[in-house]
Amino acid sequence: ATLVDEAIDLLRRRQAAAPTIVLAIGDPALRETARQQLAGLGTVVEAHEHGEAVWNAVTQLRPELCVIDDAGGGGPALHVPHAMRREWDVAPTSIVLLTAGSDEATVARATAAGVDDWLPAQATAALLTTVARNRLERATTQRLAADLDPATRLPHLRSVMATLERMVAIARRYNHALALVVVEVDGIRERR
Repeated sequence: ATLVDEAIDLLRRRQAAAPTIVLAIGDPALRETARQQLAGLGTVVEAHEHGEAVWNAVTQLRPELCVIDDAGGGGPALHVPHAMRREWDVAPTSIVLLTAGSDEATVARATAAGVDDWLPAQATAALLTTVARNRLERATTQRLAADLDPATRLPHLRSVMATLERMVAIARRYNHALALVVVEVDGIRERR
């Protein structure tokens, strides 16, 4: 039962891991300011310029939040939200767009691309932190409320933990061996 206890502890530690945020911000000064502010929320923050590095970080880390700067144009930056909404394993990620435009057409393009919230590019770091905190709290609540993990379509740890603990108790009571196999699959790209 010691191995099972260790496996349960490992699963609990993974569940309690800090949320991840990916930043896709072109301006180095803004990117660093946002990274520092959001790291203060107890999160893991990956900060990149636009491009392949952002997409790689999103698909590998499966963040709870992605903050994208549209660099004033509403153009190439919106390809990332479009792509994220098409990939089932990162589609649940909340997306916040920092945009220079607040006109109806810009907001419509961002919404059509799958952006959840948008902030003016000149927004204060405190406002970005507040929006990020709210989005992370919603993601946590949704994750805890769901019975299945959206990435794996397997039962969440929360939903099987009581069963595992009962099995350990029974094995200890009757002095029986109990085995638990935990399989982690990284890099799932498609559901077949």
